[in-house]
Amino acid sequence: MQSSHGEVRVAVIGAGLAGRAHAYGFRNMEVMFYPPPARVRLVAVADANEALARDLEGRFGFERVTTSWESIADAPDVDAVSIALPNYEHRPVAEACMAAGKHVL
Repeated sequence: MQSSHGEVRVAVIGAGLAGRAHAYGFRNMEVMFYPPPARVRLVAVADANEALARDLEGRFGFERVTTSWESIADAPDVDAVSIALPNYEHRPVAEACMAAGKHVL
């Protein structure tokens, strides 16, 4: 799961409450686990509501925002995807991300 740079490049799909909890967990991994099992780089956050995604970007230091989960599935710089959408939306997103070689949480 680690990139060639010794880090896991993560994207979060969904910027609501669950997405915020996931981002918080990734950002604070070293507080909970020391030494951390991996270095996490928050590459992208996706949400249909761009304002929510921008807020998450600013709070947790994501490198970019998109309103399209499909762009996350297609992104070559994402190793793992944290799906934080309503349960009924998980399957197509998870299948597309796995088909693109991403690890899915």
